[in-house]
Amino acid sequence: MDFYDSLADVYDMMTDFEARLGNARAFVARLLERHPAARVVDVACGTGLYAMAFAQAGVTHVIGADLSAGMLDAARRRAEGLGLDITWVQAPMQRLAHALDAATAPAAALSPADGIVCLGNSIPHLLTRRDLARTLCGFRKLLAPNGLLALQLLNYERVLKRAERIVEINRAGDLEFVRFYDLPTRPHGTLTFNVLRIEWTPDGPRRTLDATVLRPYPVCELRNALAESGFRDVQTYGGLAFQPYDADTSETVLLLAARQ
Repeated sequence: MDFYDSLADVYDMMTDFEARLGNARAFVARLLERHPAARVVDVACGTGLYAMAFAQAGVTHVIGADLSAGMLDAARRRAEGLGLDITWVQAPMQRLAHALDAATAPAAALSPADGIVCLGNSIPHLLTRRDLARTLCGFRKLLAPNGLLALQLLNYERVLKRAERIVEINRAGDLEFVRFYDLPTRPHGTLTFNVLRIEWTPDGPRRTLDATVLRPYPVCELRNALAESGFRDVQTYGGLAFQPYDADTSETVLLLAARQ
């Protein structure tokens, strides 16, 4: 089973969806103040956190795309419960442009987007520079001229420098989640992101381990890839609050770029 399909039923519990939604709304408000948008695509949308925040902020056409059917099912149920009109598309990042151009895609998806966001550490799932370039070129194809692209991921320069294996440990009811890394064994290598799920039962703990491989992109590599893929005015921030970026201390990285 796919990593995210396996976690789909518990993902919002593990990541505290309700608490994160407030932060997502704040980010969306800041972003739309800088760059008003009527059409936004949330790539690798997961359970739809940012897609819903954009829809709640009044963006007319919102598309959420993800590879995981399980995550999209969870997103669709939550959006319907909130009365939000969002288009959901199952597609990998590398072939997103093709998926939205397909005859089965809704008409709204075929118009150029004013903004594309790819948040929540999704870009590191692209394991090769070729996949990264293909994905960014696809994003450019989907954007209107001067359209905005926002990428957010963990600051892996900090993670690797500090050899930080533990991402987070949290508990919700009888479920406990331990998120941790197996760090690269060679320079410029990949790492493994693990989620250990522990269900505490009267008969003792039941453990489930899910894992996926990530590429820990440094900021300079992403900036160069954006420029090579037809983006300009690349800005780097230290998080979704648009704070200054510091390679040694920032926990996350936010990159903004405009389509040429």
